[in-house]
Amino acid sequence: MSSTLHVVMADGGKLAKDAGANLHKTQLLEFYRLMVLSRELDQACSDLHRDGKIGFHVTTRGTESTVTGAACALAPGDWIFPSWRFTSVAVARGANMATVFDNYFGNDRDTARGRQGPGSMGFSAEKIVPVSAPVGTHIAQAVGMAQAAAIKGAQHTALCLFGGAAHESPDFHSGRNFAGVLNAPAVFLTTGETDSGKAYGIDSIHVDGSDVLAVYSVVAAACAKARSGKGPTLIHAHETDADGGLSRFEAWLHDAGIIDVILCSAIAEEARHEIRAALKDSEGIGFPDQSTLFGDVVSTPGSTLTREAEAIQRFGAEYGGSTDPDADFILG
Repeated sequence: MSSTLHVVMADGGKLAKDAGANLHKTQLLEFYRLMVLSRELDQACSDLHRDGKIGFHVTTRGTESTVTGAACALAPGDWIFPSWRFTSVAVARGANMATVFDNYFGNDRDTARGRQGPGSMGFSAEKIVPVSAPVGTHIAQAVGMAQAAAIKGAQHTALCLFGGAAHESPDFHSGRNFAGVLNAPAVFLTTGETDSGKAYGIDSIHVDGSDVLAVYSVVAAACAKARSGKGPTLIHAHETDADGGLSRFEAWLHDAGIIDVILCSAIAEEARHEIRAALKDSEGIGFPDQSTLFGDVVSTPGSTLTREAEAIQRFGAEYGGSTDPDADFILG
């Protein structure tokens, strides 16, 4: 395996005196804030799932450095194709936290109208594509998006995030082959152990996935390379810290004189307040009307769809909106 890039040591020390020197203090503090907010969001969703208030949640704990560093390295027009453990890209890209909870609850304000699995939300403005349930299918999709941008002459790239399970999918190979053959402006980031991209004509680099500054540096360079027409890159982000590098980065900021205990506490409290306020707002929203089941499908519903919509309305009138699967009702 080639050498792995580190910026922040495991104990929070610097490997180089100029580590992070190209980043303003404001950016470094924003990285830390986003990592803390990601942790608070994950904890809130884990609690909701444990209490039976949401049906599904895949923890993102331990990915804070990888996700924050990667997402913050992108330009506003770049697209992100995340997988389950990387859904906190919504935090790093500035998505509204109430909108995130709207998806988890599947309420009437959910952009997917409750028709999508909890945590698999997409955000058009933030250029985040919804998570696909089948493992690895988003790899080829990301390459397609990147190549489309290249054909249009847009200076954009697509970042695709995935873990080791995706390495077993056909798309892991076909997607990289697609990117290598077309020289697509795509960036792949995996937290799994895998072969290099050499066989596919793709440059590879190893980075400490628990080092937010190292991840940011590597992804920023890969994106710049892709936009300049120099092809795709496969990044191996090795997760070396179960804490996701949060404590390590905090220690680094302390050592650099950028943060202190009082500011740390203030940032943590601000994150908890933002999550509590968003959750309270989202919990007060009801579920979508049953009629929305038939929207966003076709411009003019056919006779079958119309008949089914009418049957749903009769069902609601007879059973008071019950969703009991054992109710004695069959669509007409």
